[in-house]
Amino acid sequence: MSGEMTLSVKSKNKVSRYVFLGLIGTALIFILAAYFGAAYSGILWLVALGFITAAIYVYNGHVAAEYYYEIRNDGGRESFVVNMRVGKTSRTLARLDLWSITEVRKMTGKEYRAYKCEKGVIRYPYFPTMLPECVYLVSIRSEYENADIFIEATEEFAEGLR
Repeated sequence: MSGEMTLSVKSKNKVSRYVFLGLIGTALIFILAAYFGAAYSGILWLVALGFITAAIYVYNGHVAAEYYYEIRNDGGRESFVVNMRVGKTSRTLARLDLWSITEVRKMTGKEYRAYKCEKGVIRYPYFPTMLPECVYLVSIRSEYENADIFIEATEEFAEGLR
């Protein structure tokens, strides 16, 4: 590893915005139907609440999210860090030693959606784009963690992980 690297990634397509607006619009239709006295208005309110909850999930995970991937040297230990920022709130999603990375591989969106993890391996999608064209699979195998992490990075950054 030659030095520290940082990469900031925002959503690259508008699919998540359309899904968000569709969920909000559907919730609004159910709210209006319940408000104007349709039958079973209690159930309509609950369905609207479900659509609003899904919209909040899509907004926080894809529309407003910005992911930061970092390769840094923490006191002699080289580590890979994934941070997510939504608005002013930032949180660390993963902090992993580079030596525990066993594989870094580029995958198309179709390969990503068809990918099945081995038994005992956890899947972590850490990218803002809802339907990405390509992602990188970062496999972590250590005594503490068996995980497949998917990130949306550049070729240069992926080379830094190898």
